[in-house]
Amino acid sequence: MEFQGSWGSSRRWARDNGLDVSDRGRLRPEILLAYERAHEG
Repeated sequence: MEFQGSWGSSRRWARDNGLDVSDRGRLRPEILLAYERAHEG
């Protein structure tokens, strides 16, 4: 999977939506997928 979004934005979005994410490092693929689905045009 190639992530097309912003890492910082996706991390903030995940936290705002109650998902557990670390301050640093890679985001789990399911979080990236959820972010992309939530922001589909």
